[in-house]
Amino acid sequence: MIRRGEERAVSTIIGAVLILGILVTALALYQVNVVPDDNRAVEYEHHQGVQSQLLDVRNGLVNAPDRRVGSYSVALGTTYPTRTFTINPPPSSGTLETVGENRTIRLENVEVEGGDVGDYWNERELEFNTSSLVYQPRYNEYRNAPTIVYENSVLYNEQNGGQAALSGQRLIDGNTIQLVLLEGEYSSSQSGTVAVDFETVSASSNTINLSATNNDNITIQVPSELNESVWNRLLDDGATASAGADGYVEIELDGNSYDLQIAKVGLGSNYQDGKDGEAYLTVVDPPRSTIQQGDSTRMTVEVRDGYNNPVSGVKVNGSTDGDGTLEPTSASSNSKGQVTFQYTAEEPDNDEVTLEANFTSNSSEYQRVTETIEVREGSSGGSGGGGTYTVAWDVDTIDGEPGMSCEGSACTFNLAQSPVDLTMNTTSAVSGANVDYSLEFVTLPGIATLSPSSGETDTNGEHVTTLSEDGATNDDVVRVHANSGGSGDTLRVEFEQGAIFDVTIDDSNSPVAPGEMLEVNVTVENTGSEEGTQNIAFDFDDDGTINDEENLTLGSGDSKQLTFTYDTTGEAEGEYDVRISSDDDTDVDTVTIGENVPYFDVQIDETNDPVAEGDTLEVTTTITNTGDVEDTQTIELDFEGGQVDSQEVTLAGGADDTVTLTYTTEVGDAGDREVVVSSEDDSDSTTVTVFESGGVNFTAGDVDVDNTSQTFTFDASPLGNNDEATIDLSDPQDNGGIDYSGDDVEVSVSGSVSSAEYDRDAQEIRFSPQGNADGTWTVTISGIEVVGEPGTSYWVEYRDNLNNEDGDFFQITD
Repeated sequence: MIRRGEERAVSTIIGAVLILGILVTALALYQVNVVPDDNRAVEYEHHQGVQSQLLDVRNGLVNAPDRRVGSYSVALGTTYPTRTFTINPPPSSGTLETVGENRTIRLENVEVEGGDVGDYWNERELEFNTSSLVYQPRYNEYRNAPTIVYENSVLYNEQNGGQAALSGQRLIDGNTIQLVLLEGEYSSSQSGTVAVDFETVSASSNTINLSATNNDNITIQVPSELNESVWNRLLDDGATASAGADGYVEIELDGNSYDLQIAKVGLGSNYQDGKDGEAYLTVVDPPRSTIQQGDSTRMTVEVRDGYNNPVSGVKVNGSTDGDGTLEPTSASSNSKGQVTFQYTAEEPDNDEVTLEANFTSNSSEYQRVTETIEVREGSSGGSGGGGTYTVAWDVDTIDGEPGMSCEGSACTFNLAQSPVDLTMNTTSAVSGANVDYSLEFVTLPGIATLSPSSGETDTNGEHVTTLSEDGATNDDVVRVHANSGGSGDTLRVEFEQGAIFDVTIDDSNSPVAPGEMLEVNVTVENTGSEEGTQNIAFDFDDDGTINDEENLTLGSGDSKQLTFTYDTTGEAEGEYDVRISSDDDTDVDTVTIGENVPYFDVQIDETNDPVAEGDTLEVTTTITNTGDVEDTQTIELDFEGGQVDSQEVTLAGGADDTVTLTYTTEVGDAGDREVVVSSEDDSDSTTVTVFESGGVNFTAGDVDVDNTSQTFTFDASPLGNNDEATIDLSDPQDNGGIDYSGDDVEVSVSGSVSSAEYDRDAQEIRFSPQGNADGTWTVTISGIEVVGEPGTSYWVEYRDNLNNEDGDFFQITD
């Protein structure tokens, strides 16, 4: 028998058991449904991050001819947030490896122009080994995530047979063919971050001049798994891709003349081969064809490898059959692969004098070069204005001119800095001596001018003339001669279209409390004539130690603001000099470390880009006072360098606030634009996209997770008979929003059309009106599968052949 009190106890136990069962069931449902969704979002975000990291790798590789590639970090896998009551799967992992080692790029129907270079290359096949770099993720929840592939300057996603380019191509750039060869055996598979260490084996700005043979077009056989239709979208006019042999794409070039530039980058192991060492010799600066007795002339040769790039440290011998002296008789090639020989004529020769340079005494015909000169009778020494003297270029002064860099009497000059002053002097100093200048064109005639062409030395025995480019291009060379009283000197000037990075310290958050982060804002401007990449270095206390640096790429005339940080923990209070340096320039400023200072840190969280012209751009930013005391500052929004909005913010020490600044875009704002949010202490910037308003009021409809169709509406009035319009669905397709590639996908249009279809390769809806269109049209694509998560947004673009462009975000709902 159960007594009454015992019945109440049993009821309590049963209730507790029921509650426990409900909790366990709820926890199980959370484990089964919520945890996988959360982890899928973590994996998706990781995949986006790997795309960004590999895009950095790609950008480093395509710039290999201009700079060392170096090392990059790539996160192959990811971990999940710690959970108290539920269980995560093991960390995801991924594999990064080279694929297709020693596949060959081959150029056909080509002839190489130019002396020693042509003699060497026309005896050889223009074919080079390369490979691809592939990242394959292994996620627990984000199943069938795209494989990321780099090959031949292009980074792209590959998923379910579809391909989407994540970058442009640099294989063909105008009339330049740029081959960046990736060689070596590399494979890493793990869940952590790996350092991918590249070695630049061979690189320079050297080019090989190519011309088409027998009225055929130049073709390039490229090892590529990227579909030829994608290649054709990436290639400029004048280049057409078609399917080649298995695993190859054939690119046909319409032009008759191209410059070939080759660089080789190694990764992992086994990337060395016989082409890496010295292969042939070429004259890059020939001697003057005629000199006088007592005069000198120089011949510069360059040692090159099997990729047409300079090789340093190679012993080169020089000899002559003339009565004069040749110096040196042997020397090792410098960092540019060059050796300069100087011949001084002691007696006039009846016949031509031969100057020869070679690798070794038994050099092959490609490892030996010769030049001939004629020596005539002439006066030696000089006098005038007060005695015997010699004439010389003041190389130290010339080397200090903007854009000039000299080694001995050989200088390079950046075209963007033209004109440049050239100073000569007399030794001993002679005042009033008559000086005559002349130009000798080594490559092309008429590419530069001198002014004045004559003059008189001043009281210091000096005179200045100005050299100006007049149609010179990269690698053009002139010799500038200065003559006075029978004596003379020659300056070799090679024009270059390189980058010059000027650096300026704008401001800092000084003073800062000890232990706080010092922020130094810097503007870097490329005043050179070409795009370039340099490391910008930050040195705290100006002691020669690099405390921070950033690798920066800028086009000619472009500038960028950088912020360098330094942890002042352990630094004593006081003033310190900080130095910012590029390869070309440096700037110094003084900062103070002190107590109790406010500091408004700026961090852009998000924007609503892309937007169309006329729409309002919103930039949401978190402002944090990392100092100890309250302060009020004005937070400003700049669009393309001009202030467009501001808001006053007051924050106590350690507090933060989120502000949204806005700008109503205008006609003419279309393009990728920089926006900057700044406080008095700090700034942050990002790039937003503004589309040209096409006036079609394009709208992409939201879709529910259970929908099997999606609609798009737009004003069809601008379209006429047989015009062409497309709706680009690559963003939701590539980024896991909607799968449009099913067999049952169909497209319908509310208006009268002659055709309407979905192109799975291009990931575009394409349709063409039949007759003139009018009013609002609705385009419906059915047979789709919604695979994205509720709340995620994706971008869709409208374009037509009338240059109308518009776009809209849609959202996945539940």
